[in-house]
Amino acid sequence: MQQLTSLLLGFVVGLFGVSGPGQTGRNFGAIEGYYGKPLSLERRTSLVRTMGSIGLNFFMVAPKNEPHLAKKWRDDLPETLRAEMSQLAVICKENGIELCLSISPGSRFHKGEIALLVKRVYQLSSYNPNCFALLFDDIGVLRSGNLGKLHAEASNAVLSSIRKRNPFARLLVCPTQYFGSRKSEYLCNFLVNLDRSITIFWTGPDVVPEEIGNQSFADFRKVAGRDVVVWDNYPVNDFNPKCLWLGEYYGRHIGVARKSFGLLLNISERSEISKISLARFADFLGASPCGSMLAYVMGDLFPLHKEAANSLLKIFDVRPGRKTFSWSGVAASFSDDGEFLLKDLLAIATLSQVGNRMLEEDLYPWTESAKILSDAISTKKITPNLLDWFPTLKNK
Repeated sequence: MQQLTSLLLGFVVGLFGVSGPGQTGRNFGAIEGYYGKPLSLERRTSLVRTMGSIGLNFFMVAPKNEPHLAKKWRDDLPETLRAEMSQLAVICKENGIELCLSISPGSRFHKGEIALLVKRVYQLSSYNPNCFALLFDDIGVLRSGNLGKLHAEASNAVLSSIRKRNPFARLLVCPTQYFGSRKSEYLCNFLVNLDRSITIFWTGPDVVPEEIGNQSFADFRKVAGRDVVVWDNYPVNDFNPKCLWLGEYYGRHIGVARKSFGLLLNISERSEISKISLARFADFLGASPCGSMLAYVMGDLFPLHKEAANSLLKIFDVRPGRKTFSWSGVAASFSDDGEFLLKDLLAIATLSQVGNRMLEEDLYPWTESAKILSDAISTKKITPNLLDWFPTLKNK
């Protein structure tokens, strides 16, 4: 039934502006690109099936802490990882999702390793010969012109390799300078030496921007002189793990989605919760004229806890680009008008048992802190556990 739903939505979204793979060439979906524990095959499977059912079409596997896609990329792939990638490729195909694997060569990468990099990418591209990503972000080295040229030369060599398997293969590359539109020595040398058919990543005017607008995109697109895919650092929370971003997909202009090669959300390692943000993203794109994808996903995640789920959305109504967060109404909870918040917190605490093990694991820090905070509100007492989550209450 779910596969039939995916097929129907794939047809519908092609009519309403969001493309499936091979329709208009635009790609909308998720990046597993955070710092933290890589997703299990079980989690990736669950995520891909949901993405397919809400009209999204692209999934990039790029976890920073997956050794054989990053620090240990020089080593042969272990058999377990090969088997998982093979299964994931099948699952993605069944759900209309373009799978894009990646390698992050890191800061120690040098010209003498280009041939080895080409070999590793060619091996990985066998799981999906249509698309691959090369990531030179966050390497912590000086962004010199020579580095830009090296990254371009490596990218060109990789492109030539994967196009031996598929002449129409796409290579996506994240340069070391991946936000803003400043014409640095690194970026200029990177772009002038880079094959023009290579698409590059861009996170917006900042790493975690509050807005990604038409003008900032046009400015960077002009500098890049090629297709650009937007890497949106939302709802990833590796820079502030105590926060959840479940608010409206806000501050992003639909024109950017239409003019870019793709718009991809960098999810958090709490992949079940990230489905909520992906559903808001699908609604932003107008992926389905048949109803709200948010309502569909919330019903799927919380079939028996509708009101508690609404409390979760109410408390964590945080939009993209907000880098810090305290639960709304915390200060008020220690005055006479804290009763309304207590009701929501008690509801959130019940989400510790929703019948979905992965979702319960994802929600655990917040269901537990909801219990702590609701107890504090009831007793009007600030505890050490509470201060750990809400340091702003120290002056209360």
